[in-house]
Amino acid sequence: MPPKFNDPEALFDMRREESRHGPRDDRDREKPSWRELDRKRDRGETGVSRNKEPRERHHDRAAQKLVKEQLGALFEDKEATKLRKDVLAADRTGLSQAVAAWVDAKGSFPPDDPELLSKALDVRKSNHLVLVVEALSQHLITTDPVRKKMFLLKLRGKSRTVFDRKVSGQIRQILAEHDAEH
Repeated sequence: MPPKFNDPEALFDMRREESRHGPRDDRDREKPSWRELDRKRDRGETGVSRNKEPRERHHDRAAQKLVKEQLGALFEDKEATKLRKDVLAADRTGLSQAVAAWVDAKGSFPPDDPELLSKALDVRKSNHLVLVVEALSQHLITTDPVRKKMFLLKLRGKSRTVFDRKVSGQIRQILAEHDAEH
């Protein structure tokens, strides 16, 4: 049922629209018009339940993050974290002491920490260097090609400056294994 128009131009425009696009049936519209959307927004009826849901998800994520941090802190090896920071922050003169502290406390180096291995590889003491090279040989098996190449180059340089036969033999063996792959 067409609306009542007092304005003949508006009636003419409506008829022209109907002839171009067909009759308009407002009852079959699934989407609200822009006017209806504006009216809802002005009244403040815009998706009350939709606004609560992201907040709840945000709180859930924040709670999950907090629990994850607490569990991480519970199982974290604080001594190893401190020793690792000491090794990474050490300069050339303090590196020997930091690596010695690591070896005294932990015994061997973790093969899954390339930053620590790279820094500890600069140590000069052969009984500490052999532990670094052992961990590095395990790390080279699983590491990416770029990091592997970097470590192999560093080992080549180290093999020229190490005078301990056990360490230099171990380095040559690692280089032979990984050079055969490439």
